[in-house]
Amino acid sequence: MAEETRCSPWKYFELILSYWFFSHQNWFVNSSFYKSCLQFYGLCISFLFLLRTVFFFFYCKYFSFSITEALWSFLIGAMVDSSIVCVCFVSCLLLSSVAFLFFRKFYPVLLNLSVITMASVFFINLIDIFYFAQFGTRLNQFATEVPSNFSTVISMIYHEFPVIRALLAFAVIVFVFVYITKKIFKIPRAAETVPFSFSLKWSFITIISFAALSFLYYDGPFWKLTSFSGSGFINQLSSNGVYSFVESLKQQRLYKQTLSIFPEIPDADAIDFVRKISIHKNEIP
Repeated sequence: MAEETRCSPWKYFELILSYWFFSHQNWFVNSSFYKSCLQFYGLCISFLFLLRTVFFFFYCKYFSFSITEALWSFLIGAMVDSSIVCVCFVSCLLLSSVAFLFFRKFYPVLLNLSVITMASVFFINLIDIFYFAQFGTRLNQFATEVPSNFSTVISMIYHEFPVIRALLAFAVIVFVFVYITKKIFKIPRAAETVPFSFSLKWSFITIISFAALSFLYYDGPFWKLTSFSGSGFINQLSSNGVYSFVESLKQQRLYKQTLSIFPEIPDADAIDFVRKISIHKNEIP
């Protein structure tokens, strides 16, 4: 009588997931895919470095700073950019994995999501160059007020800034970025299919690598790093439009929550209180 073979619970789990994931042979998370992810990361960092360089040369002649401050600004900026790129890409990677479960498509979804997300990041950092000229800061919560004064803001932007040239520059950036990204994420052949356990290993390596490059484990918020200089220009140069916008929204929410703990009093009582503590009481009606 043949000896009965038994499978461990992990083996059953692996067999089920292997059947689920590989029934249509379009899931290929291997060393080649990992290298492609790192190449894509480097591409995104390069484009953000280019935009930061444009930001620097656009305003450097109007401010005084040392070479050391400028170098530190680019280094800190690379850390902030790395965090933004990693968070965006890992989000796209996870969403693509979910899409694969339902639609059996992974690479096309990952490619489209990554391009759209990073193009949005590039666009925000391009807007920063002109936003800084108007407000002396990168994109922040005040940008959310644009819809309420849309026609006035659009008219001001069109007449005050080189909108057409900026849009053409953005179109060139996106075109080159999409072209290189497609070269990086070539859809692999069916012959490149790997065992599920091997694919799972490279999935974890990819996630862990991008988690390490995100610098989210850094002890302290990035805004402390981006406030190292006495020059507002250098501090803003070291930041990123996406980070400054999200951080300003978070600070605004915290500010409103803090105000909500204080009780509101009638205007008449408030005026009476100010009159009592004022030195020149006759000046307060």
